[in-house]
Amino acid sequence: MADPATDPSVASGPWLFLFRRSPYSSQAAQEALDTLLVAAAYDRPVRVLFLDEAVLQLVAAQTLTSLGLKSQAKRLSQLPLYDVSEIYASQRSLREYALTPDELVITLTPLDDAAIHSLIAGSAVVLND
Repeated sequence: MADPATDPSVASGPWLFLFRRSPYSSQAAQEALDTLLVAAAYDRPVRVLFLDEAVLQLVAAQTLTSLGLKSQAKRLSQLPLYDVSEIYASQRSLREYALTPDELVITLTPLDDAAIHSLIAGSAVVLND
């Protein structure tokens, strides 16, 4: 793995945040989103990819007040405020959970497996939730 202190590609290249977990199974998804927002606030080029159960984080109709939880979807809808525009999701995962673009809280680009591999390969740093 490249050393961010000495490798200029890490300093200037995009960071890819991979979300794989369901929104409320643990704090991991919320903590990863916090890290992403901090990186974006410091003008780090950031990309976001939702895979597997993580696509459930994107569902607009989430009601969690009775559980005392904050909506991950509501927080994700704020990504454009942080100039995060490269937002992707696995086509296969969206199909698996029967999600359509009008059900999602944010506009994104669906990717097939080959495009996902290219996205990961083209990122200077890859962080998993």
